[in-house]
Amino acid sequence: MNIQNNIRFQLTEEKIENALISLLKYKDFQNIFVKDICSFANINRSSFYAHYTDINELMMKIENKYFLEIEKIFKNKSKNNDEKLYEMFVFIKEHKEFYIAYIKSEKPSHFEKSSFSTFIDINKRSSKDYEDLQGENLIYHMAFFSGGLKAISKVWLLSNCKKSPREMCDLIKNEYKKFL
Repeated sequence: MNIQNNIRFQLTEEKIENALISLLKYKDFQNIFVKDICSFANINRSSFYAHYTDINELMMKIENKYFLEIEKIFKNKSKNNDEKLYEMFVFIKEHKEFYIAYIKSEKPSHFEKSSFSTFIDINKRSSKDYEDLQGENLIYHMAFFSGGLKAISKVWLLSNCKKSPREMCDLIKNEYKKFL
């Protein structure tokens, strides 16, 4: 495949992803069909199937793309925890239609992946506050913190992100003062 076709392939894939994300603003995920995406993206069904086997695969691709973006935020060593949380909430709010659809779907949620765990692991290695937590107690704390962060994010999304990303950071800081 030459460069021009490769670029065309990438642009079509981007159109398909953007079409699904745009449709999620108006429809529930389970009510979106390949024909809807094709119509919105102004492409043929065969073009869709050249990229994805079905809508679920498309959703998983977007999920993985967003997961990597959040993971990149958490791994940024030049930012403190507050800045990382703020950036995470900004990113999630910018893509809230996707995240709300994913939470409402019956598929394993993006929040079950290790983005939050990555954030916690990085902080665990760098924070003096974890020195008093050893072995099994540390594992329980990490599970608790990760679960709480996931739950708070889900509630925020399902309330249509009424609070600002900064307010969400402050809420997390108030809940977990010792560990942030």
